[in-house]
Amino acid sequence: MNFIQLFPFAEPEAGTLDRPAVYGFSGPGVGVIYVSKAGKRFVNELDRRDVCAFAQIALGPNMKPAYTIFNDAIPPKFGGKPAEVEAGIKKGRFIKGDTIADLAKKIGAPADVLEKTIKDHNKYIADGKDPEFNKPMKKTMVPMDKGPYYALPMWPAVHHTMGGLRINTNAQVIDVFGAPIPHLYAAGEVAGGVHGSNRLGCNATTECVVFGRIAGKNGAKEKA
Repeated sequence: MNFIQLFPFAEPEAGTLDRPAVYGFSGPGVGVIYVSKAGKRFVNELDRRDVCAFAQIALGPNMKPAYTIFNDAIPPKFGGKPAEVEAGIKKGRFIKGDTIADLAKKIGAPADVLEKTIKDHNKYIADGKDPEFNKPMKKTMVPMDKGPYYALPMWPAVHHTMGGLRINTNAQVIDVFGAPIPHLYAAGEVAGGVHGSNRLGCNATTECVVFGRIAGKNGAKEKA
């Protein structure tokens, strides 16, 4: 059961995966950046979830939370809406600053450092290369050259478990010798081994539906 998958953008205290958390997940391709409380980037934002999650953890326990940074130009690029941002501000999930310095003060980051971080990233977008983390710079990315600016507090939380009960193609739970255990079926996250050591996004839904149906059909054939 040691194979877990972390979602890097969860709400820091409760670990919930709410609608604001999607902004951290959906935004890297259009220009969001992740920064620490020190105001600096710490990872290639387009890297895998596990890489982004462990990069946050490596910052240290006193550096919780990290932040997704964006401005008004970015959310429409991935389907975000102004009403969502306003609702997130009221709930305390988004932090708004009219200027970078204003935002930096609200998240406790050095203003000059955060300003340089954003300025540098804007330049990377213009130049088409990221010398810090070798992030592929996409034409879809927009620079954050105008306020207001927003910060989304985030920290990794358990999102999926790849480990669990071993099953066969009939969704039967098998013992240590590979033999089916009578009358015992499993599907979904309780079952292990389907995704190897790192699940690809959205594939768990297919796993649940496919093996859930197989388990249900085979279980229904069992005699009481």
